[in-house]
Parts: sequence; structure tokens; C-alpha cells
Amino acid sequence: EYGYPQRLSWTILELEPLLREAIEHHRPMADRNGIDLQLRVEGALPAISADSEGLQSAFIRMIGLVLQQEGPGGRVLLSVVSTRHGNRAVIYGHLDFSSTKFKDVDPARLFEPFYFRVSGLGRLTLPGARRVFESHGGTLTAGPGPEGSIRISFVLPSELTYPLRSVDQP
Repeated sequence: EYGYPQRLSWTILELEPLLREAIEHHRPMADRNGIDLQLRVEGALPAISADSEGLQSAFIRMIGLVLQQEGPGGRVLLSVVSTRHGNRAVIYGHLDFSSTKFKDVDPARLFEPFYFRVSGLGRLTLPGARRVFESHGGTLTAGPGPEGSIRISFVLPSELTYPLRSVDQP
């Protein structure tokens, strides 16, 4: 329950449908509050090896936390693209939002459990999400975003594929 992926539930999956489900999960709240919620995927994304429930839950909670801080007329955009890191494809993404509630937040401390004050269990959302991303071999960080806001960025490695060698090769 503390963000640790369940090893028995790992599978090879496509990330885009999981992201679309996370966005659609929050569509009613975004529409009700007049928030422009978008997903932008550039190009095809490689498959990843993941605990689909744990990863989807991390995205749902992270997007939900940002939406709760957003006011009417605000915008939340999740952008995702595939890129290369050495010989491996990785998925890079970031969550941009217009809320000024993050304006004076120190990005280096945003993932500390009790630094960012929100009601309920929201203060544990980002530390838990970071744990999930790291357990998948990725990262979850925060830094400066557009117009003085904060941008939450993530990297997830693609599925490892090892070429098979023939029996007579060393």
C-alpha cells in the first residue's frame, strides 16, 4: 500500500492507454471545475515493464493532487514523448499546471512527506508516486515550469529486450 509495486502483477504494457485512463478518471472533476485537462503524446511510446495498477494509481493520484490545487479556468497538461538514453528508449513526460499554490514551493523539497501542505492524504501523494517511479527504474522530479510555476517531470525506461545468442556464440 505504500507505493511499493506488487512484483507478481508486473506485465509488459503500453503506457499511453494507462495515461488516457488516468486522465479520463479525472475528466468529470475537471469539467465540473472548469479546468482544461489534456494529455499530449508525441509519437509512439515503447512498451514498459510495470506494475500496471501501481503505476496507474500513482498517475491518478498525482493528477488528482494537481487538479485539486487548480482554480476555474486553469490548465493541466500531461505531455509525454519517447527519447533515447544511451542505447535504451525511455519515456519522458511532464505535468504542467497553472496553479499559483505551487508558486512559493521549493521543488527540491516538494517530495518530502509533510512539506507541501494539503488536506487528507494528499501530502503523501508525491512521495508515494516517487517511490513507484523509482521502483520501475525511473525518476520523478520537480523543477521550474512555464510562467514561474512548477513542472513535475518523470522518466520511465522501456522494456528491456536482450538479443538472444545462438548456442555456438560465446
